[in-house]
Amino acid sequence: MLSETLQSHYIKKNYSEVIKIWTTSLTSPEQDPQSTYIVAASHFNIGNFLDCSKLCSSVDGFYSSDINFLSMYAACLRRQGLYEESERFFLKAIEQDPESPTVLNNYSNLLIDQSRLNEAKEILEQVIKANDTYQDAITNYERLKVLINESMEEEADVNNNTPDGTKTEFEYDFNDPINDAFEVSEAIKCGAFTEETNEENDIENQIIGKIDQNDIEHASLELLQFAQSQIFSKQFNGSLEILRKLLGRGKIVPAAYQIACEAYVGLKLYNKAEIAGLTAFNLGIQNVALLVNLANLSAMRGDFLMSRRWIDIAKNVDSSDENLLKCETLLFPDNSPRGTNIPF
Repeated sequence: MLSETLQSHYIKKNYSEVIKIWTTSLTSPEQDPQSTYIVAASHFNIGNFLDCSKLCSSVDGFYSSDINFLSMYAACLRRQGLYEESERFFLKAIEQDPESPTVLNNYSNLLIDQSRLNEAKEILEQVIKANDTYQDAITNYERLKVLINESMEEEADVNNNTPDGTKTEFEYDFNDPINDAFEVSEAIKCGAFTEETNEENDIENQIIGKIDQNDIEHASLELLQFAQSQIFSKQFNGSLEILRKLLGRGKIVPAAYQIACEAYVGLKLYNKAEIAGLTAFNLGIQNVALLVNLANLSAMRGDFLMSRRWIDIAKNVDSSDENLLKCETLLFPDNSPRGTNIPF
């Protein structure tokens, strides 16, 4: 039976083989909705969102109460920028299971895309309260913190000067927008940020003291190590804050931009990650880890030409690197890009 064959390949993550078998079978979606579902999911997993949505639209009537199908279809539409249609299917999925952490987390991504930050915050807090180890939701909450902070800073910039040129009270009484936007107990509980221990404060203050004493070289190295340790602990905002303190002293530190790239990837702020990564590269950082990140970030934009270029550069650094080889296999199975090259 076709669906069983496809399912066996799908379980093994042989998504390209699933699509190949389906294409050669000449089966129509209406004839075999179950196989169509499997093929659509395969397209989704390799980033072929247009093909996925076409197949989903042909069989959505068969799966109107299937929460996994509805969530996948909604996520696929979101990736294409079809936000109204995406929300319609997310709400159908939520109607089937109002407490599904996966669906609610995915729905929060849509709300963030639409700048409906307060709605996303409410949903993510609900998800994390019930599932305090759900890392994807915690990461989204971290990302939301950054976006709320930026939104408030932009509002402050707009309002900072009144029409007659006088300063507003913002300049004189500006609380930390993150502390204003989030309950501390909830933020700590979900891992959005950690309470700094006296030991952590002492370490940071000692390093900052070295900067103040113009011992820039040693302090920079220690701050970079401290920022990297925050990445390992998934405290991405904490890492960025440390880097801001370092770069705020007026000295360009190339490695700081690579760490910032990793932090932004952790926060799923991929545009900022790519900008930070490109800055690091232009400042002379050319290790495999950075180049693999840049290859993946280019591919996410659909720019497989540039992705291929980053991989080739990385091969000149270390052609046997395990992560590099995995990246190349993932992005270029059978030596061809896994998607259409449409970067712009």
